[in-house]
Amino acid sequence: MHPDLKLRLDKALVLDKAEKFDAIVVSGGVTRRGVISDAAQSQNYLKDKTTTPIILEDRPHSTSEEVRFIKEKLSGNVLDKVVVIVSRPYLKRTQYLYSVLWPELKSVSFAPSESGVSKLAPVRELVYRFYAWLDPWEKFTPVKIFKRFLRQ
Repeated sequence: MHPDLKLRLDKALVLDKAEKFDAIVVSGGVTRRGVISDAAQSQNYLKDKTTTPIILEDRPHSTSEEVRFIKEKLSGNVLDKVVVIVSRPYLKRTQYLYSVLWPELKSVSFAPSESGVSKLAPVRELVYRFYAWLDPWEKFTPVKIFKRFLRQ
């Protein structure tokens, strides 16, 4: 498990204990061959640490897909409050994508977790922010190609 993922999950446990969530949604697809999805890793980590139901969304491969797939999975539910836990360096991009891709979600707040990102992470994040602004729905082919290149 990536250390940043563990930091986010630990933050979720602290917040859940303080606020008692109705559910915890864990998301993230397979990021490397031979490794289970981030969502499955998250579920495995949390299952013995909380009694709160865990909802798994393991299709996403980007923040944009996470927002869209979680929105799809939770549609039809009354959401009094949604707390998105995100690594601090990715906070602005995540807030932007939620505002564009799920504008009807009014009760959302963001809880940044600490992060041990690499020295190149701020540069990559600027690039990710640019293409999130350019194409939040990820329909533009050059953006898809560029994103795939960055993931390698």
